[in-house]
Amino acid sequence: MIRISLFVLCAFWTFAHIKVEQARFRPFQISITGQAELCPIILEDLELSGVFKSAQPSSAEAQIEISSDPQSIRVKAQNKLFRYQSPASRQLAHRIASDLYKLFTGEPAFFNSKIVASNEKKQIILLDFDGENPKPITTHPSINILPIFSPNGQEIAFTSYARNNPDLYSIRTDRSHLRILSNRPGINSGASFSPNEQEIATTLSYEGKSDIYLMDTQGQNLRKLTSGFSINTSPSFSPDGKQIAFVSNRSGNPQIYTMHQDGSHIKRITWQGKYNQSPKWSPLGDQIVFTGRDEQKNFDVFLVNVQSGRVTRVTQDQGRNDEASFAPNGRMLVFASTRNGGRDLFISNLDGTFQKQITRGVQYWTPSWGPNL
Repeated sequence: MIRISLFVLCAFWTFAHIKVEQARFRPFQISITGQAELCPIILEDLELSGVFKSAQPSSAEAQIEISSDPQSIRVKAQNKLFRYQSPASRQLAHRIASDLYKLFTGEPAFFNSKIVASNEKKQIILLDFDGENPKPITTHPSINILPIFSPNGQEIAFTSYARNNPDLYSIRTDRSHLRILSNRPGINSGASFSPNEQEIATTLSYEGKSDIYLMDTQGQNLRKLTSGFSINTSPSFSPDGKQIAFVSNRSGNPQIYTMHQDGSHIKRITWQGKYNQSPKWSPLGDQIVFTGRDEQKNFDVFLVNVQSGRVTRVTQDQGRNDEASFAPNGRMLVFASTRNGGRDLFISNLDGTFQKQITRGVQYWTPSWGPNL
């Protein structure tokens, strides 16, 4: 394959073919011509990755040609020909964009993934990664919050007040098999599936205060992981399943900690700021995204390197930004922001130099980005 140089300086991440080094990264210029129904969606997908930008064919660094007949759709790029079965559809456009992304970068994309969030009516909503095709998952007239995907993307755990208590539920993305995971007295919330889908870490308070527990996917075989006088919440499994990130006020203020999957080797990860919450572990394993409150009491999105403790600020001076979640390839984030007056969903690259609004008109909370389907 052809190696493409992009005139960049400071290393941040490196693709196999396009080197995306973010401090001075210039998006790769592409042109897409041909099939009128598919081209705009494919181009929008690629631009939403922050890696590509539309250009005229005469100035593009790569040209993509799309043609079709009643039986097939053909995509030509970098002297490679892809064939797809007709008819054209939005989902097919996402698939084509994913193949092109991998062709140019050597890495998997996220265009076939979904995002789940709680809306202003406190219902759980499933959306395409670009904010399109919102579909209700819950319809019960109660508070439904804190959704999270299972690793295979087929199941969503969430907290509901359907029985006048914050209980933990699970439902499939096709809205079937609604079941209670935990309805113990007090709080049942903040779930995180283990990568092998055998266990769920969650926050329970039935013993008097909030602590982190492990249970199986039927809500049984409970094991308590944290103890003492502090409040411990918001567990998030590492991608290898060996560690769990969580929030604790054991140092006096909410901070991000990690521990081994059995509750041992507790380690404080964040040392900057007095109020840090909502950790989510990167699929790549190297970073944890969290919401932090700065000196001006503004809430923003931050990243912390698990090994070095180095913190990167993703958002700043644009309203409240919180509850971030990683894309399945670990290269992008989704989060909620009030910068335009409501609570919209935005996606961003990891240093915040590319941010794009993907929802309008509906307010959303606590988005969770699922795997590629």
